[in-house]
Amino acid sequence: MSDRSADKESTVISEEKGLRPKVSTTSTEIPECKLADDSLSKEPDSPIQNPSGDKPKAESSGMETIPEAGKAVHLTVMKHYVQTPNKAFGIACGFQCVLFVLFIVLTLGVGSDFLNMNTDAALHLWKNKWKIRIDALTEGEKIASKVMLTTGDQLQQEESRIPAGEKTYTLGITYNSKDGNILTKDKLLKVKEFEDFIVNHADYSKYCLRESGTAKCKEPTSIIRACVPSNCGYVQNLADTSGDVPEGCGSRITGGSTPATDCTAVKSYLAGIFQCTNADGCTRDKWTISKDFINTKTAAYASASFGADYPETDFLTLVDTQFGSGSTSASALMSKFQFGFPLAGFTSTSDRPEEQSKLVEDFLLDAYFDKLEAFNDDDDAPFNIGYSGGGLLDASVSALMTGDFALVAAAFLVVWLYVMFMTGSIFLSTMAMAQIFLCFFGGFFVYRIIFGSFFSTFHVMAIFLLVGVGVDNVFVFLDHYEAALQANDSYLTDTWGRMSWTWKHAGVAMGVTSGTTATSFFMNATSSFPGIEAFGIFAGCLCIVLYISMMFFWPAVVALNQVKFKHRPFCCGCLQVCAKVVPMLATSPDQAPQAPEAQDNSNPSSVPSGTSEEKAIPKPALVRFFEDHFSYFILNFRLRILIVYAVLIVVMASQLGGLEAAKEEPDMLPETHPLMQYGSVLSSKFLRGGGTSTTQVKLVFGFDKEPLDREGTDNTGTGNGADSDTKGILGTVQWNPNFVDSSGNANEEVVLRGFDCFIQLCDSAEVKDSARNTGGAPAYTMAGCFPRDVKEYLQTSDPTNWEARWASITGGDMTDLKSVISVLLSDTTWATEFSEHTFAEQSDDIAHNFFRYFVADLRLTSTKKIGWEAGNDLVAAWEAWLTTEMNKGECAAVKHEFWPFLSATDFHSFKVSETLMTEMFSGVMVSIIVALVVLVIVTGNIITGTVAAITIALIVMCVMAIIPMMGWTLGMIECIALVMVPGLSVDFTAHLAESYNQAHYDNREHRVIHALEHSGISIVSGSMSTSLAALCLLNCKIVFFQRFGILLLFTIGFAVVFSLGFFPSVMCLIGPTGSQGDWHKYLSPLLQLDFEGAKVLRIKATKKLRDGRTVVVTRIRSANEAGRES
Repeated sequence: MSDRSADKESTVISEEKGLRPKVSTTSTEIPECKLADDSLSKEPDSPIQNPSGDKPKAESSGMETIPEAGKAVHLTVMKHYVQTPNKAFGIACGFQCVLFVLFIVLTLGVGSDFLNMNTDAALHLWKNKWKIRIDALTEGEKIASKVMLTTGDQLQQEESRIPAGEKTYTLGITYNSKDGNILTKDKLLKVKEFEDFIVNHADYSKYCLRESGTAKCKEPTSIIRACVPSNCGYVQNLADTSGDVPEGCGSRITGGSTPATDCTAVKSYLAGIFQCTNADGCTRDKWTISKDFINTKTAAYASASFGADYPETDFLTLVDTQFGSGSTSASALMSKFQFGFPLAGFTSTSDRPEEQSKLVEDFLLDAYFDKLEAFNDDDDAPFNIGYSGGGLLDASVSALMTGDFALVAAAFLVVWLYVMFMTGSIFLSTMAMAQIFLCFFGGFFVYRIIFGSFFSTFHVMAIFLLVGVGVDNVFVFLDHYEAALQANDSYLTDTWGRMSWTWKHAGVAMGVTSGTTATSFFMNATSSFPGIEAFGIFAGCLCIVLYISMMFFWPAVVALNQVKFKHRPFCCGCLQVCAKVVPMLATSPDQAPQAPEAQDNSNPSSVPSGTSEEKAIPKPALVRFFEDHFSYFILNFRLRILIVYAVLIVVMASQLGGLEAAKEEPDMLPETHPLMQYGSVLSSKFLRGGGTSTTQVKLVFGFDKEPLDREGTDNTGTGNGADSDTKGILGTVQWNPNFVDSSGNANEEVVLRGFDCFIQLCDSAEVKDSARNTGGAPAYTMAGCFPRDVKEYLQTSDPTNWEARWASITGGDMTDLKSVISVLLSDTTWATEFSEHTFAEQSDDIAHNFFRYFVADLRLTSTKKIGWEAGNDLVAAWEAWLTTEMNKGECAAVKHEFWPFLSATDFHSFKVSETLMTEMFSGVMVSIIVALVVLVIVTGNIITGTVAAITIALIVMCVMAIIPMMGWTLGMIECIALVMVPGLSVDFTAHLAESYNQAHYDNREHRVIHALEHSGISIVSGSMSTSLAALCLLNCKIVFFQRFGILLLFTIGFAVVFSLGFFPSVMCLIGPTGSQGDWHKYLSPLLQLDFEGAKVLRIKATKKLRDGRTVVVTRIRSANEAGRES
């Protein structure tokens, strides 16, 4: 090492008059380069004298500070771009336009087989047994769509079974009072007015569910109804044939009792809140209501026991849990309007089901959608409504998406304006956005080949990834194009050489970021969730296609701009004015050197070898800021900066404990939307008897032990665009082989022999059990257990011979079973339940349909919101219960031929939540490890790559911490955002890591300055464009878009803060110097990077003298010293 005491300073005193001071080089020994004392200020514009005495080069633009050795670089691939820019642009642009046109043609011509647009997030576990069982039931209903024991064609709209595999065509409405109690006369009349609007529609009777055997529409399930007085005691008399009539009413089926004459009696049927005094019932316009009548009825209903008293239980089901146990007030009501199949002109529910579904959907949309959407906008309405049913959800989402996509277009416009302002070129900004837009379609073609046609709403968000990465690449290329003039001043007149140098160096910089970003996204191909897998593959394809476009399309744009538009005044000279207002953005065109009018780009030897000092290219102010000011701040306050980051890291890490997996599907709509109000009100206020939002466990008979074969299916569950009614898109159903004999005929003896086991399981399942979260009968009973109903009917109707008759039925007597079921079907409620739980096929060998499978279901006391840990315990308890039951009693004798399986949508949700959480952490870790490997490879340095990977990990951690801080849970939206975090984080940090490694200085201070000067402006420009696009998403109505925008802003914010603050601060302390960490040297010494000595310190220490003059101290190190240290 040299004697540091012998170091000498070369000091130049300059007057502050804007003159360019000179640095003396008279010293015989060049001292070692050191940073000035912290107390000194610096002068950013002071020049640096070349210590060798050679003619000075143009100052660096901040992109590449080391000139090319020897003559200029000329690449053959760039020759045609420069010589024939019009042709090159036409070919490159034409190719992308052809892909766009081909995309449109295939979309319109092939349809969903090519592009399967879907609102389904595909957030499921395709091979999970609970998902397989759910899909087996869906596929089973497509096959077994007949109603058991019916003959011939179904009557129009008599059966409530819907077209196989389709939506439930029940229009559900909730009414949520604004002031606490909705059971007042005025509000009830307002509810009736709303329901009259629905049922009085001219076409309502064409689609409504009919009363059994009649053309009359079934009354809505609602308390807004009046009884048929003559049916008072109807329910009790069905169950009690002895003729005992409830006090205050009678029924015609009792044979002589005097029927009630109004609806005042407690047991009036149907249960309602309106009065009717006509024995045979009243039409809706004849119903009356009064305050006294309301008080009478609510007092009677409020004192009833839910599940035991009928028809009071029907009333209690339709009011919220505020009502009852003596309370006669309710804050919310619910009602349902059912639509039946088959429609007129169709022979059965399976007759052209798509057409039937479309007819009902069109009716609901045309007749009711506008009023349902706008009702809550009326401030004078005494309640808010919620609704659900048919295709209304899709219609509402589509309506909101139309407005939100306009904001997506606005985001494009904002980014276009920003790029135009930064580049000073309408042509460049337009081509930049056109390139991003067209790459979307090129990326889809690659994705279509790799994955398939599935394209969900979430895929649209990848356009913001394209905007972020694409605009960043544009700025990187343009910055390198300007930096070429600093690398070799001959490029001022040598466009071929300039473009070649840019293509070479910018290609490496963009390749590092694009490669790491794409790899990060491709890692999601290992996800268990098809939706996340598809998004990751699609995003990775976009990154690759965008990089290819930047390498072969963008040079044509820049070359054409250089020839056609470069020297034209932008916006009538407004850029010059803007540059004066915002001097940090760019070098003004009037400051830029003008190239000669004529030049020979094809012959590099004809280009001048250099330019004079007077032609030095001025640096943009933002580059000077990073070089002279920001880097000075980082170098002098590195420890303090890292302490601040340490505090931030600790705070954010402490929030990770609150990160929980989502317990429900992601919401598409805002909480205030009527569709969301419906689910929210039901789940929070209608919990009696399990309500409609509690976990529903199904007991299913008729399938094989492996109920569905997935071979050859599309794991997104959309059948690559096939209609949802298409048989087999979810898999091939595998039936219980014992339900059909060796000849292929129905083996009804096996089915009926299992009825006692069926009853045993129903009775046992209803027993109150805290482990299985069952509430116990009568409030929580098993629906669909029809063999028990048949047996109970025999016990009451034929107490003498019921045992013999039951033994005959379980022995295979289908005739007697049919006779009993025919009687029970006279009760429309029982008939509906029976048709919803039994599934049959038509057989040629018997006169009626035969059982294919049947289902019984039970509502639990809990919901899926209990979390996946408690949910898994619940699943284990139910599985243990079934195993125990199948090995005892009646089930033990038939378990080898008559077996059930359990099915529950929430059981699958528990596993989804668990897998989301575990895969999120493992996926992020894998992405960071992959980023580490890629960064180490592309930077060529183990230390640099490791620090960069740690920086990315901290960015991901901070974004993850934002989720619980915002009160969110880890769902599909958050997972997709976290998928993007490593990719976007890699982009910025990789720029700095690559710049640090490419700096030819052999000390970390110079390298940090070089990295900030080289990449700072690109990071700021790229982050601004993505942030502007994300800001537009904050005004979206669709929750996914809005939340995605918030997470995207946080991602960009943390990425900028950590890449520009944390990473350079750490590199100032532990960054590699010389050849430290360079893994190339372990392969061969010839592969390691060369480091030049005699480097001028890029930061100048300045201080004020007493007389006001400024002293500029520049300290440099000699080549000999550098060689001795290395």
